[in-house]
Amino acid sequence: LVDFKDPNLRVLISPKNMRIIALGIAIYQVILSHATLFLVFLGVLHAEEINKMLGTDIADENEMNEYTVMPNVQEETLNQIRFKSAQELASLTIMFLYAAFVATAIYLLSSMCLLKGILRNRPNLMIPWMVVNGIGMFLLVAFWLTGGMSSTLPDYFEPFYRLSCITVFTLDVVIWFMIRHYYLTLSRDKKLTDQLVESATVKIPIQKKEKIIEGNDGYKHHLTDPLMVKIN
Repeated sequence: LVDFKDPNLRVLISPKNMRIIALGIAIYQVILSHATLFLVFLGVLHAEEINKMLGTDIADENEMNEYTVMPNVQEETLNQIRFKSAQELASLTIMFLYAAFVATAIYLLSSMCLLKGILRNRPNLMIPWMVVNGIGMFLLVAFWLTGGMSSTLPDYFEPFYRLSCITVFTLDVVIWFMIRHYYLTLSRDKKLTDQLVESATVKIPIQKKEKIIEGNDGYKHHLTDPLMVKIN
């Protein structure tokens, strides 16, 4: 159990230290999302190039019309079946990489909002990152529980795979709760500051000034201008 009355823990979770920790986490998230986005972008370019080369090979195969075996019942040769399977796999890979590119770009934007919110003490800018990161943790758990890549990995590598998933998930949970703690602290301080400013504002009425204006009809009109002064 965590003892929040521990002096060392109190020093660690003090507002000053929590701001430094949150700022370091935000910078780490921005760098990580930038690097991931760059790698995914390279993967998209490589997959597109492979898909184009595969399309060229299919066109050459159809023009040469050289078959290794006789056509099957569906009038497809062995090479055509292989090329068709490879093209479907390449299309799925490209779709997955594009989805990963969009998700990484969204995560990058939320990380930049997190960094800006910490630097400017604006807790509302920290909410997008918490939401996106929470969804990411849920997807990570779902991917892990459904088997993920464990079915395609050798048996000796499966323990390392599970250990890496648990480590990444635990680290992500710790980071999320630290950002959440700083968000709650910053929101509470901001709310308290607004209440103090509002309570320090006093309205003092001043005597109304009267103006007498003689109209075109010969009557005199009395006009009053109420004035209010705010003293902070």
